[in-house]
Amino acid sequence: MLLGCALLSNEDTETFTWLFSAWLECMHGRSPNAIITDQDRAMKNAIEVVFPTARHRWCLWHLMKKVPEKLGRHSEYESIKALLHDAVYESLSKSDFMEKWEKLIEDFELQDNEWLKGIFHERNRWVPVVDKACSAFYEVASRVINTEHDFLKMMNFIKDIKDEFTSKETSSSIAEDGSDQNQVTKILDPVKTRCKGRPPSNRKSSKADQIVKKLAKKRTKKNSQKSANIHAQKEKDMCASRVQESVQVIDRVGTQKSIQ
Repeated sequence: MLLGCALLSNEDTETFTWLFSAWLECMHGRSPNAIITDQDRAMKNAIEVVFPTARHRWCLWHLMKKVPEKLGRHSEYESIKALLHDAVYESLSKSDFMEKWEKLIEDFELQDNEWLKGIFHERNRWVPVVDKACSAFYEVASRVINTEHDFLKMMNFIKDIKDEFTSKETSSSIAEDGSDQNQVTKILDPVKTRCKGRPPSNRKSSKADQIVKKLAKKRTKKNSQKSANIHAQKEKDMCASRVQESVQVIDRVGTQKSIQ
């Protein structure tokens, strides 16, 4: 439902304030409970003036669309994007999001990235798990935006339903076969059972876990190399010191012979 539209020559705070005030008058002074926009600063200022009680949140789709532009030049962009998506879409709590975000910033040394610092400061406006009261608004907004992320979520949901149905059907058929043949279920030794299947080290892990393990190995290798360099430098300094002492001894011996 379209409640209003306007053509603007300027996109500054004064223009947006006039626009929202005109819309509010048409709505007989009834302010919206919530409003979702992009990260425009002038619009944010106007909303605070005209709709002070409304919940103003940023459109998550618009924000995540800027990730390639803001971080695409980084040499580890694909890993950064995967961990960022994991933090935003897969976090189960506020503390979970904070932990994943801090690890992302630390592992890729992004402390000086102004864009990330800016959106983190306003995280209550766009991170769903941080402000659960507005999670319903994000769900509604995501339905009207055709994105690859929404498509993949729907496909995964359909796949899960299919797998669950297949699993129940298989379990039902096994139960029927067992009851017909009066089979007795054999209870296996837990130790033997645990040894079956693929080894834990070969089991499939999520992409985020793979990236974290890769970073851990990289950090360990870097620390080992740093320790080796420090050890080599100490050996070099000790050799230089010994040579210096030898030169001083030779100089003293030569001086004594000249005096005699």
